[in-house]
Amino acid sequence: MHRWAGEDGVVSGERSLGSVVQADGVEVRILGPLEVLCGGKSIALSGRHQRAVLGCLALHHPRPTSVERLTETVWPGKPAMRARHSLHQRVHELRKRLLVDAAGAGSSQGIDLRWDSALAGYRLVLPAGRLDADTFASMLPLARGHAARGDLPTAVRVLRVATGLWRGPVLEGMPALQGLTEVAVLEEQRRMAHELMWEWGLRLGHHIEVISEVETAAKADPLRERTQGLLLLALQRCGRHAEALASYARFRAAVRDELGTEPGTWLRGIHQSLLETSDDPGRLAGAARPRAGSASGFVGRRTELALLVGTMQRVVDSGTGHLVTVLGEPGIGKSRLISELLADLPPGVETVWTARCRPEPPASAFAPLAEMFAAESGILVSDAAEAAAAKARRYFASAWGARVSSVFTDALDIGENSGRVDGRDVSQTWRQILRARAERPALLVVEDIHWARPELLDFLEDLAFAVIDRPLLLLCTSRPDLVVTRPAWAADSANATSITLAGLDEPAARQIISHLGPSTAEQKTVRVLRQAGGNPLFLEQLIHTTASNDDDATALPSALEDVIRARWATLSGVETTMLRMAAILGDTVWTGAVQAMAQSIEPGHHDTPHPQTTMRLLCRLGFLRRRWHSTIAGEEEFCFTHAALRQVGYLALDDRLRAAGHHVAAQWWDALPHGRGATLGEIAHHFEQAVRASGDQIDDQLRSRAAEAIRAAGAFALTRGDHSTAMQRLRYAATLAPENSPLRARVLLDLGESLYHHGTGGEAVLREACHLLVRHGDPAAAAKAELVLGWLAWARGQGRAALRQIRHAVSQTMAQPPTASTLRVLSVGSALLAIGGDTALATSAAEAAHQQHDQDNDPQPTVLAHRGIVGIHAGNRGALQDLQAAETLARRHDLPVPLSFTFNTISYHWAFGDLRTAQRLLREAADAADPRRTESDNAWLAALRLIHRYWDGDLTALDGDLASFVPRGHQLDSDILRVRALLHARGGNHAAAVADSEAAVDAAERSGAVFKIFAAHCCRLSIRPQLAADPIGDLLALPRPAVHPAEAGIHLAKVLAAAGSSAALDRFEFAPTPWVDAAATYLTGRAKQARHRYHAIGSAPDANWVDERNTSRR
Repeated sequence: MHRWAGEDGVVSGERSLGSVVQADGVEVRILGPLEVLCGGKSIALSGRHQRAVLGCLALHHPRPTSVERLTETVWPGKPAMRARHSLHQRVHELRKRLLVDAAGAGSSQGIDLRWDSALAGYRLVLPAGRLDADTFASMLPLARGHAARGDLPTAVRVLRVATGLWRGPVLEGMPALQGLTEVAVLEEQRRMAHELMWEWGLRLGHHIEVISEVETAAKADPLRERTQGLLLLALQRCGRHAEALASYARFRAAVRDELGTEPGTWLRGIHQSLLETSDDPGRLAGAARPRAGSASGFVGRRTELALLVGTMQRVVDSGTGHLVTVLGEPGIGKSRLISELLADLPPGVETVWTARCRPEPPASAFAPLAEMFAAESGILVSDAAEAAAAKARRYFASAWGARVSSVFTDALDIGENSGRVDGRDVSQTWRQILRARAERPALLVVEDIHWARPELLDFLEDLAFAVIDRPLLLLCTSRPDLVVTRPAWAADSANATSITLAGLDEPAARQIISHLGPSTAEQKTVRVLRQAGGNPLFLEQLIHTTASNDDDATALPSALEDVIRARWATLSGVETTMLRMAAILGDTVWTGAVQAMAQSIEPGHHDTPHPQTTMRLLCRLGFLRRRWHSTIAGEEEFCFTHAALRQVGYLALDDRLRAAGHHVAAQWWDALPHGRGATLGEIAHHFEQAVRASGDQIDDQLRSRAAEAIRAAGAFALTRGDHSTAMQRLRYAATLAPENSPLRARVLLDLGESLYHHGTGGEAVLREACHLLVRHGDPAAAAKAELVLGWLAWARGQGRAALRQIRHAVSQTMAQPPTASTLRVLSVGSALLAIGGDTALATSAAEAAHQQHDQDNDPQPTVLAHRGIVGIHAGNRGALQDLQAAETLARRHDLPVPLSFTFNTISYHWAFGDLRTAQRLLREAADAADPRRTESDNAWLAALRLIHRYWDGDLTALDGDLASFVPRGHQLDSDILRVRALLHARGGNHAAAVADSEAAVDAAERSGAVFKIFAAHCCRLSIRPQLAADPIGDLLALPRPAVHPAEAGIHLAKVLAAAGSSAALDRFEFAPTPWVDAAATYLTGRAKQARHRYHAIGSAPDANWVDERNTSRR
């Protein structure tokens, strides 16, 4: 390792500057094969994983690297828990090896791997200057500083030393790390250092010394323009003029054939100089540095563009995916940067998709992606639902299958099963589509993700991991708001990069001014520079205003808002009217809508020119931009060039005009022929804005129409699982719906359900809804309200109260004519009643729901799943057929298969004594990478895995894991407390065992589940048998489950045996299961056979207890 002792020392040779000394401590080298030196001696590292961990930490030095990123990089595809264990083991071994060897070498300056609690990761700790990559990076600004001061000889020598640190490619021989961004950045810095060194050497006349190096680099990277330009200069200086011209001809042919483009301006300038001067090196020297900017006016972003192009090229070459996020304030140039990338894509990119998020809430979180593919499949917003669905099926079904087609059409609200596709299935389907389409190099651009819904943000972030093995560049743009709302955005992804666009510097800003307003006076230029702050949007708007108001001293206002107002003022009356209507309509506008609004609100303009003429004129004036592919048939589609243009114009309108405009816009959307739910958000948005702008002047007709439209949009969001949007819209609809009206009843019913699912109560709302629905003669909907009230009570731990409400709702519904509400009440209610122990009513409700389901001819797998739950709690082994049929039905109709289906099947195998099958299903569910999982799903998985660890006999480790468990109101709290009580009892901590067993009983009582209540009491009595004078009578007095609870295990048999009544087992009248057989075998004194039966069930603690008990008796 070379260490700089000073910058101003005596230069000695080309590989020394200042005092370059060999470090006597620990050194880490990554610019080539990984190497660790201690006192000049190499430390041997064992195993590729150990080397990869150290290499990854060195790449990020001195920053910490999270555990997630390390495991994803070093152990891709390995289950998370196993990967974490392997990581901690490798770090422990590595730390021990490094510290021991450093101490053995007598090093005073050592190396360490330390835990960083803030990021939950590891950090490589090294003294300054002990990592070759850091030393290399520190030399580049040092060399540039010498060059800026005119000391090119020293600058060249610094770069000679810097490039001499390289012994080969970064971390050569470690393929797991080659796709990391940090590796690519270092390699790019290496190339840039060489190019600077050669350029400065040519200026010094050292063409003989550098030409061989430049020739070698040009052959290795034949499409790198800068290296080719330096080669032309070096060849010319060496008198090889003909070879220089031939080299340019070969390069031009290559880029034309492979890239379909021409060499850049700088290289063409060198070529022209070669043609004009055969032997004038002085003239060519002036062309050695490319000038900023271009005829297109794209300036100040060449570095960022080069990074994007280079990243795209690495994606193409390596076949690995990458996520790049471009951040910047509005108008800073994000979209322009994307446009330049699209015009300068490297060869091999076969597919380009572009999507954009909008500020208005979309009907679906994945609407931007759906609209992107809708354009490919020829679907228009104005298509009728049947026509749009047919187009989608033709486009997707043949290549992707009916399930993908179904999810896509559901996102556009054109499918037959619209509204019933589980939102958790959408992410998986979109990932399947993009992975398949990205088998060849592709670019996906998603702009303005600061407006994206959380589900889409989660998907995009996860997509970076999902396409790590696909040549896809995912390029997102966002305002800086994303850093606030998502501070950890892609922080742990090894294949993610963020670029923040700052304001342009003054030279770049002056170039924009010169391009847009060549005749702008210097005084005005200075003012524009001061006001704009380097924002290209500000610059553009200010210059446009200056040109339109050349003699007006106020043409350059102090804020962009004033500038935009001034631009509006330059429009004619007709242009102003059309643009005002467009501002009301939204960021995207259509000629027909704008014309309809203008004629309705300002009828004096009936004789205006054809609207297309005015809209196109507004495009030429820089207010609008035309989109060549309209989403509405027969309409021309436009968008505002900048959102600020529309915002300032909109805010300038009076409330009367805004109210009328939004009202007409809502009617225009509502009159489109498709009648699809995709437009509900637009209709609701315009009605809401019309109401707000009307204030106290709102009429009853507008209020009612707005309430109905906003309710419909809220109900649509509720069916999509977007409870936050549903709650927001329905709350507003409730303020508009007339008091005591049927409309208010329907609004409150949907609002109450959204509040329940959102976890924010809703009891008062549901009670009012129930009261109004009964008053207006809608008992089925009233029963649904009562069912949701029961759910709410159940979630609050009020099990008995919940069962009373659910029982009443189901009883009332049994006599009602079949409707969608009755089906939901009967189906869901039957499952809840079964869990609560009312198997008779549950069975009747389940059968009634099943009959209605068959008559409706509308596949709903949950109806079968709920009947399966009823069968489990009734002791019916045929329940498994219903559970399997539910999953089969879902797959047959391309509907999502929720994780709850797996939980239900696990419950079946618990009840009927097959814990090993249950464990296998649980393991498969936990290991599956399912983006649809909710926090509730993860909580169930974690709790079930803890319970199965108990049954597997993993008691020692489990004891430690449960030490800090605190009940959180979850349905499985009683099971966790019961397990911990048994572990305490096994360890001899009787007081803790009693306390936990009492807590388990309380938690079970709150849950309302009879099998949990029974199991908790069995556990408590087995730990504290003296608690009851008549334990058998106490248990028989409880609401008893029809099936011996798996959770009770051997503890019921222990209680019966301790009470001296082995024959009492028959009095519980359990359905026959292996649990009952094992208990009966133990109670009849056949301990060996009982142990075998518990072992066959899969309960190691029960089998071991019988064995220990039998041994102690001997």
